[in-house]
Amino acid sequence: MKIAFITPYYKEDAQVIERCIKSVEAQTLKCDHFLISDGFPQGWISTRVARHVQLGRCHEDYGNTPRGLGAQLAACEGYDAIGLLDADCWLDSTHAEACLKTAIGNYGSPYDCDYVVAKRRFVRPDLTPTDILEEPDHIDTNCFFMFRGAFGLLPVWNLMPKQFANVCDRVFYKAIMNAKLDHATNKTATVNYLNLWAATYEAAGQPVPEGAKPNIDGESGYRWLREQSKRNQTIVQRLVGIDLQQ
Repeated sequence: MKIAFITPYYKEDAQVIERCIKSVEAQTLKCDHFLISDGFPQGWISTRVARHVQLGRCHEDYGNTPRGLGAQLAACEGYDAIGLLDADCWLDSTHAEACLKTAIGNYGSPYDCDYVVAKRRFVRPDLTPTDILEEPDHIDTNCFFMFRGAFGLLPVWNLMPKQFANVCDRVFYKAIMNAKLDHATNKTATVNYLNLWAATYEAAGQPVPEGAKPNIDGESGYRWLREQSKRNQTIVQRLVGIDLQQ
């Protein structure tokens, strides 16, 4: 089985990207890594990964353009499974193997499973894990491990309006849930998620780390959509495959 991980990157420090790359290299199954630069390429990456794609400019959509294009490139090149991994996140060495075993355990064959939902642990900027709980009814981008049965949804990353880029993972979650695909969930966490959202620490009653980010305005895209003509609303629905106003 050919497995690829897709990582969009922007201006992250080299050591941050290196940590991400090493986590894919350390997988107990052979995996290839595609890094897609969103306007600020770092030349050294070409010697470290299977594919380094330089898009030439920043698309200002939270990595949607490089993420979607990288994933579709891997699909076109015959990969059987695709994982999504942000540049500031990293994987346990057993991640790909755990996803594959989960698919086999639930369906008998990974080819009969459309995608696996991995679990993540929230990590502070000092790299210590936290006991912050996962948000219910949501799947983070880094937790998708998709087989070919789910590849038809990859263009959603590129086709969703830029006004929804700040909640792109929620749009993709709605799209993939709406598709009612066959999926399974890992039992243990294998994704390390660098948590910089202040609100999650506040909600858990934990100290907010220095440099944490305020919450984004998750309703801005929906307000924009309500202001559009019926025709434009229909086009958006066709682009993402769901009615975002429901």
